[in-house]
Amino acid sequence: MMTAEAEALAMLGRHQEAAATLRSLVDLTERGLKGDDVGFWKEDAIPFARSWVHGCAGDEKATATAREEVLRLAPEYSFQMRTNVLLHHNLCVVRKGGVDEGIRHTTETLHTLPAQLRTNHILETARIVLRAVPPEQRALPSVVELRKLLTTGA
Repeated sequence: MMTAEAEALAMLGRHQEAAATLRSLVDLTERGLKGDDVGFWKEDAIPFARSWVHGCAGDEKATATAREEVLRLAPEYSFQMRTNVLLHHNLCVVRKGGVDEGIRHTTETLHTLPAQLRTNHILETARIVLRAVPPEQRALPSVVELRKLLTTGA
């Protein structure tokens, strides 16, 4: 639950609180917290949450570190997790001012997935990237293309 809380705080722009929640979770795991008894807790959960939190905050270095850790830990078949950390990076790029680059990479990322693998989680993350575009840049061709892809699937 703490990973979800950190991610939600990050999406609300409450970056310091999100980072503090992650630190608390890491502290708990370092003191022996093992997660749950039924296997919902995965080794890549904290790095994935870090990717969200740092991507939302625009911290490129921390986002890249978390992304690489998720890609190292997540099974190859975990397309959703692997795709989302790429989208977190794109969100970070957009927040840092690289709107065209971040949006183009988001579109490319979605195009690499067959339509049946474009889950709601992946599409909603792409929409978050799109919503991060400042209003004055929403008419850029790359932004229009991503908006069309998210609206029509084409």
